[in-house]
Amino acid sequence: MKKLLVFMIFVHCLAGTKARNLSAFFSYCTFDVPGKSPYLETYLNVIGTTVNFIATENNTLVGQIEVQWIIRSGNTIVYADKYTLISPSIQTTDSLIPDFLDQKRLDLKMGDYDIELTIKDKNTDSKETKLNQKITLGFPLDKISISDIEFIESYTQTSNTGKFTKSGYDVIPFVNAFYPKEISNLKFYAEIYRSTISSTDDYLVRYYLSNKESNLQIENYVVNKKQSAKNINAIIGEFSISDIPSGNYYLNIEVRNKKNELIAFNHAFFQRSNERNKPKINDDFLSINISNTFISPIINKDTLIDFIACLYPISSQVENEIAEHQLINSDVRSMQQFIYYFWTKRYPVDPEKAWKDYKLEVLKVNNSFSSINKKGYETDRGRVYLQYGPPNVRKEVIDEPGTFPHEIWQYYKLKSQTNRKFVFVTSDRASNDFRLAHSDAIGEIFDQDWAVFLKENNSIDKFGSQTKDIYSNPH
Repeated sequence: MKKLLVFMIFVHCLAGTKARNLSAFFSYCTFDVPGKSPYLETYLNVIGTTVNFIATENNTLVGQIEVQWIIRSGNTIVYADKYTLISPSIQTTDSLIPDFLDQKRLDLKMGDYDIELTIKDKNTDSKETKLNQKITLGFPLDKISISDIEFIESYTQTSNTGKFTKSGYDVIPFVNAFYPKEISNLKFYAEIYRSTISSTDDYLVRYYLSNKESNLQIENYVVNKKQSAKNINAIIGEFSISDIPSGNYYLNIEVRNKKNELIAFNHAFFQRSNERNKPKINDDFLSINISNTFISPIINKDTLIDFIACLYPISSQVENEIAEHQLINSDVRSMQQFIYYFWTKRYPVDPEKAWKDYKLEVLKVNNSFSSINKKGYETDRGRVYLQYGPPNVRKEVIDEPGTFPHEIWQYYKLKSQTNRKFVFVTSDRASNDFRLAHSDAIGEIFDQDWAVFLKENNSIDKFGSQTKDIYSNPH
């Protein structure tokens, strides 16, 4: 199954100075219908304020977006459609321009697919823009599983059946996984499949929020619900996020049996911007007794500063706030207490071993990725390595003509994701400082035009075949 991904599509309009830059969000989810075919739901949300409107015979204004879909399984086209998406009509005096949504639901066999989505504002001379995305549609037939998690704007019970109807609800998607401070609630929809396989007993559904960086659960954002075993159980949930500070997060869903054993899991990434509620710095660690601990003999201030700084790749936003405060004050005892607090919170049984294991990885990163002005853990490659571990495949490309040196990393499994890739590039061959240009991992930088930045002349037209082939198959 594929987690919910969100992309931003920009179409640069060229029809004069009054033309707007068309913007749209695209995402998708996969769902199953036990005993029948699974299906793909796609969501295309066009930002109304970026559409170029024209007058109609009724003295109103409308926007027209040309949309084309091509879905392939291997070399075979399994679905194709081209149509004009019409915006809601507005008056010339309207000050508010609504966004508009296009949702599709396609029955597909289990397997791998390539989606090609093309959009164009028909009321300008702009060029079309294409988005290509690989998806996997598949649900196990012999165990419990969870659909993709759909972020939603609203839901209402209904006895009718329409394009937005699922499990007796009209579910309106929230296509963007970015929640600004103006939005105070996070709503979502998901489905649990085949919970009758292992037992007919009730089971526990647990959903909660966690920090992306540390993967630690956020206190007071946990819900537990008992569910009766069925072929399909719909889960509709909601969290108030008005007190959630800016940062990167996961919404997690667990299914547990009567023995409290985890039998299914899925999660979805989202971002929160909430400047009015900055992370609260918890200074409870200042009361921790560090006597006779692994950190107590370390009293050199510079060493402690380095030990705290190297935690950044695996720290939560709140922990980074605390760390920055410690680095500014540079108080030896409080820095010792913070380091001990950091590792005991994660590994209460043996925090010393966890710290030594991590310190060894930091040493590897510093040896491999340090640049002229940065230690290895401060670079993008170092951060990714420390956060996710060593890649299964690391391919260095340093001799392709007209192309900056770059690396492609592949992870066969990245937490609950599979086959994720990272592209790093440097324009300075001597610096050894490679920046992250693109990744298809959830929560990382996604840039469908990443190949452009690999070319020394920023031209995609002369883009060689070597990097394309390596990215497709890094082996």
